Amino acid sequence: MNKESYRQKDELKFKTCDHLITYGVVGSSSHYYYNTDPRARKQSNNKPYKKDCIVGISINGRRPNRLGLSQGNIIHRAILEAAEANATFITDNPINRYRLYNIGEKEVAELLKWLGYKEKSDSIKSIWTK
Repeated sequence: MNKESYRQKDELKFKTCDHLITYGVVGSSSHYYYNTDPRARKQSNNKPYKKDCIVGISINGRRPNRLGLSQGNIIHRAILEAAEANATFITDNPINRYRLYNIGEKEVAELLKWLGYKEKSDSIKSIWTK
């Protein structure tokens, strides 16, 4: 897969989302969604989260100076706020999550499990609910 095909996968993944949590370094897909894609920008990093909302997450993978998931950072706080509202989350499915590059998605999955979320996957995405 090339960068464009990953973006196409993400567009399908986020098609049903009301919100996107998408922060990333310049040149990353996460940065692209927030700064370039008009539909994603409208949904990106907006609050408040509500119980019936569906929140997609895009996070940097293995890259120089990546913006990852660390306790208390902006991504961590946004996920906690959405989880507090009992939102549903959309992430990569395990097939995509466990690619060598995709360390950010692994971090997100671990946090969602720790928060009590359960995962159901299809061929494109995982849906996380409490």
